[in-house]
Amino acid sequence: MSDMKNVKVILIHGNGGGTAQDNWLPSVKAEMEKVGVQVIARDFPDAHLARESHWLPFLKDELKADENTIIVGHSSGAIAAM
Repeated sequence: MSDMKNVKVILIHGNGGGTAQDNWLPSVKAEMEKVGVQVIARDFPDAHLARESHWLPFLKDELKADENTIIVGHSSGAIAAM
């Protein structure tokens, strides 16, 4: 599993005031980190409305998501991942 150190995963919470501490996100983050995966789980801006104009720049510019990043989303976070 040494290849896992080169993997970056971004977890995205849902809207309606969601946070990176909601639902299954903390447990998934903890389990992935146990096997050496770099996991980013941050609170996204505009968490109530989850507007594309706020979320996508945050994802690309702030969190540095690129074509090699695995993105896992909950609820509207899954829509942002797509």
